[in-house]
Amino acid sequence: MFPGVDHIKAQTLFHYCAKSTRKLIERDYVRKELEAQIQKLRKIGSKNVQNQMVELERKIAAAIALEQKIAGHQSEEDFFHRKLRDRIEQLESRLGNFLESREARANRVKELEQKIQERLATRSQKISVVRDELAKLEAMHEELQKQTKAKSKLQIIDERLHQLKDKLRQLENS
Repeated sequence: MFPGVDHIKAQTLFHYCAKSTRKLIERDYVRKELEAQIQKLRKIGSKNVQNQMVELERKIAAAIALEQKIAGHQSEEDFFHRKLRDRIEQLESRLGNFLESREARANRVKELEQKIQERLATRSQKISVVRDELAKLEAMHEELQKQTKAKSKLQIIDERLHQLKDKLRQLENS
């Protein structure tokens, strides 16, 4: 149509011009609608609207205060839960230490009981050995008493009998 004018660029220019014109028309329409709404509000009466605005502001303030109270309560609960969690972790640590020391203590008690049983076993073995020796010496003593020639041996056996009896008393008392 027009020589020297790029047809595609002209279409793009026309398209954007149409869009901007449409936005201007819509803006004017919205502005007129807003003015109409303002006129309607002025006709309703300013006292009624003012009272409703005051009531609305009061309700908004009450809602904000309630939300702040809930948020404060929630932060207190979060703090309390953190303290409880820390306390639980501390108690779990103490319980772990207690259980470990209890196991160590039980092992030590077993070791001590074993040692005591070994000593008692050796003590009872010693007692039985001393009783056996004592029985043999008493049998020897009786045989030597029947013989009149072995008075010196009899005296040695008597001393040994007294020593073994003393040792037996000590073992039984300890």
